[in-house]
Amino acid sequence: MKQINSQILEKHNGVIRVRSEIGKEIRTYIQYIYEHRNDFADKYEAYIPMLLFFSQMLLEKKLSTDERIISSMAQTLVGQIGKVPDRCLSSSDIGMYGGLGQLAFSIHTIKENTGELKETSELLNRFLLEQACKKVKVFCQRKLSFDFYDVLGGIAGVVYYLLDCEEILDQPKEKLKLRELIRFLIYLSGDYFYFGQKVLRYHIRRNQQFLPEERKTMKQGHINFGAAHGVVDPLVALAKAKGNGIREMYLEEAIWKLFELYEELCVEENGIVRYPRRLPVRCYVNRTSTDLTENAGWCYGNLGVVRCLMKAANYLRNPMKYAYYLDKLVDILEQPVKEYNLSSPIVCHGYGGVISIQTYAFRESRDERCLINLEKNMEITLQEHREKMKKEEYREDFSLLSGSAGTILALCNSMNGNLTYGKLLFMD
Repeated sequence: MKQINSQILEKHNGVIRVRSEIGKEIRTYIQYIYEHRNDFADKYEAYIPMLLFFSQMLLEKKLSTDERIISSMAQTLVGQIGKVPDRCLSSSDIGMYGGLGQLAFSIHTIKENTGELKETSELLNRFLLEQACKKVKVFCQRKLSFDFYDVLGGIAGVVYYLLDCEEILDQPKEKLKLRELIRFLIYLSGDYFYFGQKVLRYHIRRNQQFLPEERKTMKQGHINFGAAHGVVDPLVALAKAKGNGIREMYLEEAIWKLFELYEELCVEENGIVRYPRRLPVRCYVNRTSTDLTENAGWCYGNLGVVRCLMKAANYLRNPMKYAYYLDKLVDILEQPVKEYNLSSPIVCHGYGGVISIQTYAFRESRDERCLINLEKNMEITLQEHREKMKKEEYREDFSLLSGSAGTILALCNSMNGNLTYGKLLFMD
């Protein structure tokens, strides 16, 4: 893992005050969870998100946090989940942002950091792979929804994660199963005819659309292009597979087909690139860009998409495309902060996502331009977080995407760049 030189970050973060205030907030937050741990004892749905949080905090050694509390909480949560797994996990929730994926990721993180739980980690990874293969086997085109393929609930996220797991790659039978998942993503990158129109198989039909408004306005369905649920997720997963030496028929064709879709549908205004969020079938067939990204967030913002395209170019070892998307990422970050059009500290569609992407993009590229506005963005994230902590709904939401725990991880990572939660969101 590439580590960020903290002196470089300090130079861009500006004054020590920002780092001091964030460090204080992190310690206060950890102490809050520890002191109220008994209050959360019957909130089983919070166990795995909390374990993800503490497994990440085990990676941070420079903020003077109480390592004993962090280690104790992580160990306690592992034990509690082991006692009541049925209450913490849903049989249908097998993506990387679901209970099983987050649990596997968290235990893997602990194993990598401490050397403990090796057998548990390998068992969970194999079970995750098995469940993903079962999901693929029940696939039906007319019932496709984004949680079949995306980074959060779908196959792209699972493939991306397991490509880093030696116990999968080193076992021929397990690697064959992983390649089945890759072939599924390749298959969906092909076309089929829908009411006489040639459409990408990633097409989500009307009744499978998530929001009532989508079903009302896009009666033939749509193809999703956002970072959270869009076809950029399979693109990144397939590019990583190719970069890791995986060879499959039509893999390269699938990668470039998806990549070229983003290039074709991109709309640039005043140097800022924007992409469709949900593209109706008619617009897809005509290659007309509509419903363009409106903010610089992760889930449906242009920053999330550009970071994914930057990653895909990196895996494909294409320096020209990588440099282009790095420049476009910097252009978005260089805007006046009000142009980000964000109003929340969270990772999903708030400033937490921005500072996460900045930090990970810098860690990968070593280009200090990625840190433009970082100090200001960190300050805003901290201010917004402190304000929202007054509300119980946010305070007791330990999820990575929409909760207080995710914001704290984003703030922590922006200090030293040691955390790995970005792998769950294709930010890393």
